[in-house]
Amino acid sequence: MSQKTKLLVAYDGSLMGEKVLEKAEQIAALKQDVAITILTVNKSELTPKFYTESIYIDYEALNKEVKKELLQALEYAKQEIKSTSQVATELLEGDPGMAIVGFAKEQATDLIIIGNRGLNRIKEVFLGSVSHYVAQYAPCPVLIVK
Repeated sequence: MSQKTKLLVAYDGSLMGEKVLEKAEQIAALKQDVAITILTVNKSELTPKFYTESIYIDYEALNKEVKKELLQALEYAKQEIKSTSQVATELLEGDPGMAIVGFAKEQATDLIIIGNRGLNRIKEVFLGSVSHYVAQYAPCPVLIVK
């Protein structure tokens, strides 16, 4: 009996995210027993940066709406994977790179598939990138889709 291959797909709902889903679909079609987890990370909850009486924003409602949209994006992504019925979704909070790496460690992931946003070198030096962080610290191989 062969062991199930665990793929972790980092999905952000962008056009690059679509390419990542396509690559996951291609890989899953080549294997017999594949379990895919599609992961989205909510970077942070929105909180007021300053206070003023003239502006009122319901941050709790706004955060609920963001979470709702992320869950809808995950459900869409799940429907796009047709080569296996073993597709799960996860929505995590926090720093995307750390969340992806941490989840991969917890789940004993075999391969992470992630997109490359294409930051130019100057921005990457100062800002870093999620894909770079994941490639550096992941406990398993990482496929960066361009």
